[in-house]
Amino acid sequence: MGQAFHHAHRSAAATTRTCARGRRRRRDHGRRGLVDSRSAAREGVGGDLAWAGALRSWITVWTERLGRFFEQVGHPPGRARTQARMAMAMTRGVLFELALTGDRATADATMAAFLDSTRPTS
Repeated sequence: MGQAFHHAHRSAAATTRTCARGRRRRRDHGRRGLVDSRSAAREGVGGDLAWAGALRSWITVWTERLGRFFEQVGHPPGRARTQARMAMAMTRGVLFELALTGDRATADATMAAFLDSTRPTS
């Protein structure tokens, strides 16, 4: 994962230097690092896919568990699977935001609001 970050950071820095030299800005300026990181994770920079496979397994297990939970509380099966994927994505995003900002109160309030929005309407 460190190599992927280094690669993304290097790409973003190169784009910034190019802009600082007065050359025309790239259309993907500011997004390149994220795209490079995702590509590196998918392709396994340095050939090490062990961490990515383990993470995918963990996400799959929890998405399935959440899907069953959403079915138990009244969502139809298709909607339950969608809710589970949204919950996993929201959790990853809120954890990332918490890591960046350190604002636990906002992270808790965000998750509480999201969970309230997942209640079945029937």
